[in-house]
Amino acid sequence: MVDERPKGSLLYEILIVVLAALLIGSILYPKKVGDQEEVRTELCRFRMSEIFNAELQYLKYNRIFNDTLSQVVNFIRNDSSYAMYVDSVIAAGLDSIVTRLDQFRKMEEVILADIPSAADTVMIDSLVDLQVALKRKSRGLAAYVEFVHDRMKNLPNTPIEEMKEVYKIVDSKQFTLDMDIVKNSVESGNLGVAQKAASDIIDRIDEVKAGFQSVLKHLPEHNGSGLDSLFHCPTVNKEYILVYIDTSVIKYLDIFCPLDSTDVEIVESSFMKSTLGGLDIVNHGKIEKGESSWDSR
Repeated sequence: MVDERPKGSLLYEILIVVLAALLIGSILYPKKVGDQEEVRTELCRFRMSEIFNAELQYLKYNRIFNDTLSQVVNFIRNDSSYAMYVDSVIAAGLDSIVTRLDQFRKMEEVILADIPSAADTVMIDSLVDLQVALKRKSRGLAAYVEFVHDRMKNLPNTPIEEMKEVYKIVDSKQFTLDMDIVKNSVESGNLGVAQKAASDIIDRIDEVKAGFQSVLKHLPEHNGSGLDSLFHCPTVNKEYILVYIDTSVIKYLDIFCPLDSTDVEIVESSFMKSTLGGLDIVNHGKIEKGESSWDSR
């Protein structure tokens, strides 16, 4: 079949495709560059916070800050007293939480198995009392989880984000809401509803237990390779600036992002980053006298 398109139409089509690609690229590329720098900014601030946590632990055991980060990292990796604290307080605490959750599951399994028999006052009262006791224990667990969480968040290179997520579940009203549904439904004779709620409680306990087990699994990595990333700002790959201040009144250590005017000028002179990508970098902040600049805004 003869191609009846006018001469030059193929060239126009190619040109249109190229222009469309350039247009899409001019929209997507700056967004990609901007998103990447936003991630680097958050990562830089996270690293400074982790450095500060490491310094606090160094201060706790050595009664002094250290403005040489490699020595602080070496302490976190190798100090036996610090390792014992992580093991005895955090790891043992997580083990205790998992053990308590196993106990809760067994209690709820008993309740679920006995719900169909809740036909007389004695059985109803017995199930209600057991469910009320489990709710009370669950609220006590939330307080203990908060204790472990608060101590973990002050340690560097621990799975704190995983811990935060599972802590939110345990501390939420939803964690014990179904326990109230079981109690009220058994009292009112709605045994089908009570069974469904009891089954949901078991599922939630299993979900929470898996979360804590994941935290426990990753906890031994606290002295591992993740500490190596703390040395450099991810945007400019330069070492953080640590300044130790020791006065007669107080000791403190300030941490500064190393990004400076020279780095800004390099980006501004880059055709790809500045002209095409529209990238505009700024210093990511500092932790000064224990206060982070990004949290005080």
